[in-house]
Amino acid sequence: VGIGTTSPGALLDIGLAGATLGTMRLEGNISGYVQLQSAAAAGSWTMTLPTAVGGAGQQLTDVAGNGITSWAAAGSSRQLKDVVGTVTDPTEALAQILSTPIYRFHYKPGMGTGDSQTEYVGVMANESPWAMHYNGAVVNPVNTLGYMVLGIQATNKKLSDLTSTVKELDLKLEGLAERIAALEALGNSSTLIESLGEYAVDFFSAGVESVVDGIVYMKGMVVQKLTVGSREKPTGITLYDETTGEPNCFSIVNGTTKTTLGECAIGELLSPEGGSGGGNSGAGDLTYSPQDTQAPIITLDGDILVSLDVGSSYVEAGAIATDDVDTEVAVVISGSIDPTTPGTYLISYNAKDTAGNSATPVVRTVVLKNSGDSSTTPTPEPTVEPTPEPEATVEPTVEPTPEPEATTPAPEATDSTSSPQATT
Repeated sequence: VGIGTTSPGALLDIGLAGATLGTMRLEGNISGYVQLQSAAAAGSWTMTLPTAVGGAGQQLTDVAGNGITSWAAAGSSRQLKDVVGTVTDPTEALAQILSTPIYRFHYKPGMGTGDSQTEYVGVMANESPWAMHYNGAVVNPVNTLGYMVLGIQATNKKLSDLTSTVKELDLKLEGLAERIAALEALGNSSTLIESLGEYAVDFFSAGVESVVDGIVYMKGMVVQKLTVGSREKPTGITLYDETTGEPNCFSIVNGTTKTTLGECAIGELLSPEGGSGGGNSGAGDLTYSPQDTQAPIITLDGDILVSLDVGSSYVEAGAIATDDVDTEVAVVISGSIDPTTPGTYLISYNAKDTAGNSATPVVRTVVLKNSGDSSTTPTPEPTVEPTPEPEATVEPTVEPTPEPEATTPAPEATDSTSSPQATT
């Protein structure tokens, strides 16, 4: 039967291509209507209904996308699904969500919907496969909801971790604030320093028992990797005998374990010829020699003899201690001066390197005298060390005549500002 056409192509054919638009309208009982019509340039589409009526919780679904529909479960309850596993790490889903670009767009006329004016916000199918089905062409609401939940879970975990960290910081800040308040209440600077020291002790007492001469004594330590010494400065491990309590050095020499009585010392890897063994010689025995036996050398800044009037201020010039291994060593200065009392004062300078080698002490002499006193004080004996220099000047002599000449400048030694090494 044809309506609007004299050559129907189906049992009921409405309209004629190029002349009449095929339209079917179902009028409402009171008002309104439902109208079905094809587009002016419509494609061919066939819709085949299923052979049976669907039950509760089912809907018409075009699974293959070819116009043939069937009834399928519309619910999302567990009994309708075969669970193959659970997602244990939601951060992966969050990473995919965060890496997916979001666009504002309009549908092109005649593509997808008849509305080309509404602005949409969403993703592109080829850029978000995690949210698609039907060969990546149609948004999958189930996956979209699942990834949304995973993203929220991952975000919640990050917030929980951040909250825990903030709470720990708050506790530390509260403890610090209490200590600062207590220190401010003390007021006295010396007491403040003592309290800060006590705070430092409390801070390290959880793991450190004591620190003596740069050595840290700990209650326990667990490490994934432990390196003792280096190729340039090999050493061993000091172990104490369970019976005698004596220290023993456990080390490796030429691939063989070696135990010697006494504590381990830092050594230097030497070749058989005595030079430093920077590479693998492949022959001979490598030996270890002690690394540091040289004491530091102290050099004073300023004069070794200082003469001041009573009431003058003494300004400490300081000293420098150099060491062949530690390079520069701290100098310990001892001694005091009473600027109101005339007399001779000694300022001592001492130093010790990390190997325990003590430097030869150096003494600076400070003489305080009344302003009208013209007397001078000779240079103290312990600080005079230039004896090799006069010997070096005597060696070229052929006759004993130069020796009296060497004694003639003796009066110059009475000058407190001159150095003994000027006797030539």
